[in-house]
Amino acid sequence: MQRVTRSNESSGSINDKLRGYFESESFMDIMRRVVSNMVAEESFQLALKKSVDAAVASAVEPFNKKLAEFEQYVPRVTDLEKKISDLESRLSAAQEEAKLAINKANDNEQYSRKYNLRFIGIEEKKDENCTELIVAFCKEKLGIVVPSC
Repeated sequence: MQRVTRSNESSGSINDKLRGYFESESFMDIMRRVVSNMVAEESFQLALKKSVDAAVASAVEPFNKKLAEFEQYVPRVTDLEKKISDLESRLSAAQEEAKLAINKANDNEQYSRKYNLRFIGIEEKKDENCTELIVAFCKEKLGIVVPSC
């Protein structure tokens, strides 16, 4: 239980009176006029501008540093992009040449087999002479005499 004294009662009423005064329309009008006059003064405007400029400068400074760092990479990136483009075109040309070489090799392989015969169903044996085997097969089974090479 709180003990009520005269000083507690009087401070409570003073607080209520002050609160009432500060919340009154007349006090608010006075404060509006004071603030309006203060804002209208050139010295206040200059001080405010100086404070805002300093705050903006300190906020922008890290971004300017990063921008400067990135700007130093622009020539290097441009050079690398040019090299990549050159390498891509060289790769494309090399791929085209490889494709032509594969086609030419295939044509040459097909041409080299032009006069070859394929015998199916004859088993291969280790260390046998295929030419002699085919000459003998043609003579015995087909009745064709094939001269040996």
